[in-house]
Amino acid sequence: MYGLHPDCHGRRALRASARAVGERGHPVTQIGARWWPLDWRDKTSGVSRFTLDQLAGEMESPPLWAAIHRSPHALADVLSVDVSRAAAAPGVHAVITAADFGEHMYFAGLPFSDRRPLAKDRVRFIGEEIAVVAAETPRAARQAARLIDVRYRLRAAPTTVDQALASGAESLHERHTGTLNVSVRSRGTHGDFDAVLTSSHHEASGTFRYPRVAQLPMEPSACIASWNAETECLQLWTTTQVPRMVSEVVAEFLDLNPDQVICRETAVGGAFGSRSRTCEYEVLASMLSLRCGRPVVLAYTREDDIATLRSRHRFTTSMTGYASKDGHILGFDTNITMDNGAYNMTGPFVMAVALHALGGLYRPVGGRWDSSLVDTATVPGGQMRGLGYPQVAMASEVLVDQLAELHGVDPIEFRLRNANHGGQTTLGGGLIGSSGLTACLEVVKESIGWTAKRSDRRPNRGLGVAAGIHGSGDNGGRPDANRSAAAIDIFADGRVHLRFGSIDFGTHQVTALAQIVVEELGLRPEDVHVSLADTASSPFELGQWASRGTYFAGHAVRLTASEMADRIRTLAEAKLGAVVSLSDGWARSANGDLTIAEVITASDAFGDGKLTHESTYVDHIISFDPESPVLDDVTGTFSFAAHAVEVEVDPATGTITVVDYVAAHDIGRAINPSACEGQIIGGAVMGLGAVLGEEIILVGGKVVNPTYLNYAMPRALDLPQVRPILIEGDIDNGPYGAKSVGELPTCLAAPAVLNAIYDAIGIRFDSLPLTPDKVLAALRTRDGKPPRKLNIWRRPSRWQVALVRRAYPMGLQSMLERCGRKVANRVEPVDIADVLAPTSADEVLNALGHDAAVLGGGTDLHLQRRQGISRHTKLVSLRLARDLAGVAEESTGDLRIGSATTLQELIDDPVVPQLLRDAAVTIASAQVREVATVGGNLLQAKRCWFFRNGFDCYKRAGATAPCFAVTGDHRFHHAVMEAHRCQATTPSDLGTVLVALDATIEILSTHGRRVIPAGSLYSGPGESVVGPDEVLCAVRIPATARLRVAQFRKLALWSGDFATASVTVTRLPAPSPHHRVVLGALAPIPWRAIETEAALDRNDSTEQVLQVFDHELSRHGHPLSGNGWKLDAAVGLLGQALADLPAD
Repeated sequence: MYGLHPDCHGRRALRASARAVGERGHPVTQIGARWWPLDWRDKTSGVSRFTLDQLAGEMESPPLWAAIHRSPHALADVLSVDVSRAAAAPGVHAVITAADFGEHMYFAGLPFSDRRPLAKDRVRFIGEEIAVVAAETPRAARQAARLIDVRYRLRAAPTTVDQALASGAESLHERHTGTLNVSVRSRGTHGDFDAVLTSSHHEASGTFRYPRVAQLPMEPSACIASWNAETECLQLWTTTQVPRMVSEVVAEFLDLNPDQVICRETAVGGAFGSRSRTCEYEVLASMLSLRCGRPVVLAYTREDDIATLRSRHRFTTSMTGYASKDGHILGFDTNITMDNGAYNMTGPFVMAVALHALGGLYRPVGGRWDSSLVDTATVPGGQMRGLGYPQVAMASEVLVDQLAELHGVDPIEFRLRNANHGGQTTLGGGLIGSSGLTACLEVVKESIGWTAKRSDRRPNRGLGVAAGIHGSGDNGGRPDANRSAAAIDIFADGRVHLRFGSIDFGTHQVTALAQIVVEELGLRPEDVHVSLADTASSPFELGQWASRGTYFAGHAVRLTASEMADRIRTLAEAKLGAVVSLSDGWARSANGDLTIAEVITASDAFGDGKLTHESTYVDHIISFDPESPVLDDVTGTFSFAAHAVEVEVDPATGTITVVDYVAAHDIGRAINPSACEGQIIGGAVMGLGAVLGEEIILVGGKVVNPTYLNYAMPRALDLPQVRPILIEGDIDNGPYGAKSVGELPTCLAAPAVLNAIYDAIGIRFDSLPLTPDKVLAALRTRDGKPPRKLNIWRRPSRWQVALVRRAYPMGLQSMLERCGRKVANRVEPVDIADVLAPTSADEVLNALGHDAAVLGGGTDLHLQRRQGISRHTKLVSLRLARDLAGVAEESTGDLRIGSATTLQELIDDPVVPQLLRDAAVTIASAQVREVATVGGNLLQAKRCWFFRNGFDCYKRAGATAPCFAVTGDHRFHHAVMEAHRCQATTPSDLGTVLVALDATIEILSTHGRRVIPAGSLYSGPGESVVGPDEVLCAVRIPATARLRVAQFRKLALWSGDFATASVTVTRLPAPSPHHRVVLGALAPIPWRAIETEAALDRNDSTEQVLQVFDHELSRHGHPLSGNGWKLDAAVGLLGQALADLPAD
């Protein structure tokens, strides 16, 4: 029997019929306790030492810094690599290339290994490593890496699956599948698929597309490698999930013995699968240290992590689900096309594992699959939380909903009828012990109010559900993956030290293992210390991957601790002559008590101040078959889950809001309920990211959005409160009956939300993420609205632009790209020579001059410097210029806002018009608003992600270079009206609002002061009329404008993001209403809708005003091929603003 965890949010609780019991009958007390993470204080106080923090310790010698020379091309033959200039550069100690590594390949599972640590004869993706430099400083290393000369022969790069499979495409590798650029082809059946076809009464089919998404651990990747020639030992401090695997692979690449490579313990700031195999930076740093005989640091930036490390694979899944006449789910026919990227890495494993869940979640009769792993000239895909199941679950659970609809049965009831009840064998051969799927479905139904809400409908609101199954560990293609060892030392003073070879990167493993030791040995929590990851002192353990962490670590530590407890009891009983129990650090009996320290010191095995016990757990369920190393579905134990969501769709803007989220997980037994709940919440949120906006976007093989600023990861304000519910029940194979919980929560968000959206608006979406452009387009189709008529042919002023846009895909862009590459000035960010902090506006002007830039809060200028946009060497800070800061109400009633006023000061001042405060609250985050200034927001550079992220575009490389937005991904931050060569928009929300308030801008120079209307501030997208010898000193809002009633509406991909569209409406009160309607992010500069303002002044009805506005947008609009939806969104935003515009 299964039941809710009794501490679960105060909701109705059922009791499980079974509870875990200790080895000798004592009741479990620490297993199931809600311990705080043992490293909580260290991590929240800054005491924990992450990889780069180790530099603050004692290194054997001062470290060198490494920098990588990467390929700028998606596909090219490498004709030569000349490192002579780099090797001779100041401060350089070593330069390594592919020649230094022999024929070693990264392990991807034989015969799939195909990637060298450094490219040799060919580069296959932008960012591939070609050579690495070690130098005295990071800057010296970067400069030297730029001096490496590589000659290429460019090839036509197939950067999408369709291009790679097209006839005549360039071949990336010599493969043996018989199909061009198909690395692995897998076809087959499980069970009796013929019976599926003959018994089927209903079928549901669809093709589903899951995007490439990034893992985004908070700590960027880094490695410190330190070779000691005397001891012939290499030490590593690295961001990894698998210390022993790293030691093994690095040793192989460096021709060392594995015991010569030691991974040391370090805090790791997240991983989510990205670090569950050896990564490039570990091998490269190690080789450099070996060559130089000094520690070497190789640290990636956030951009490096997103653009060059392995992300989740993009899937296209075509699937048909079959059900019998009586509603039995018979099975699925699945066709997967998987974007491998340039190399296999973990692609073959992901493709195989992705199909496992289809054979065991319900009670299928059979299944068929046909899967292709397709090479593309892009960064290789890799392992990520869920390992292929999120992509497949998206398809299968949507089809289950469709089958339920075909049968006329409620979606949850349909799943309950088909639920796996345990005691069965999956189609892939795995034995399911216990199953809490039914309990999961029942509890989410109750918790989300399923029955009541489906009977009392609200417009545009819907409910959805999805169920899932996941294993607890697998063989990973290794014969030794079914064992794990632990060691326990008990010292003379009673302290207990657990040594284990895994790592805690936010998984609470340290805490869970300590609970097990305390439980088995009868200790106090403060007596136990846990050391992880150190491969020199820890016994064999392969680390955390495939949800094996709790399963293997729990078994190994429990076995070791229980055997140690037996030894202690045996020793104590010999001394006390009575049966002994262990509690609170004592051996207790009817004849007296002894401390554990007193007991162990009497042991003959006590030595070196401690008693040590080491044991190895060998799992007899998980096995390795060399004939089929990855295709089996054998795992330690299966966990189940059901997620239910409530969503609301805004038909005016296409935004989707997840109103409620309930996640019930069959976890067998929670060793630490708080940790389990944290995993569920985090996993669900990660799954929602791919639904709501996350996607790695590539253009020509280059990542467009490799920063948090451009990558649409949802922020806290964008997310619902995820309500985790723990279902505990029958004892299973896991330690104390525990099952895995780390990965499954990520897999169910997509299908649950897709099903809820269909329930809300009757549209089945099949492609993620569900950004507003897709939603509005689908709503327009559903409602039978014809495409917007723009009549460009009647507008001679747009003919030249239209002609150039049409010529881009016909060869013009390619020609301009070649020209752009020739003249592009790719430069290293310059050092700051001086930072001045004048105390007045006059001093600021005196400080300006050649190569000087005004520094407000620095939130954009410093970023521009990193991105190679700003080359100024002198910064003039406004921080101390108090006459440029603050808000002042003048005698005329005008309001003067100094340009150095921070956004938070603007928000906090009640004198500031509410409209301006409302707009400021939507900008960035609370932390950024504390330092960002009004002037900085107004004068920030354009946020076009091509311009910002290193594309040689028109604004970076000059007039002979292209605008990449014309044919690239331009859906969100590019203009839909009045754009010319550059398609970017002005990013300032304040700039839009100030135009609607009839504000003026004061600009100061040595020649005097000039005042311009806010609408005249910009000469182009993110380009102002403020000269290099001028400073924007203030914004002035006239007294009459302060009387305006107003509304500001903004559409953005995440809370605090730059607008994809915004509308500001203001009105002077009667008797002479005078309106302003100003649009942001639609044109190169803030744009007034003059005709719409006139309609409002005439007091037209809202319906009439919106018709005028729609017509005005059509008359002026000239969107690119993918961003016309912003015109529809603007109409929706105006409608909402008018509805909320206060009466006079």
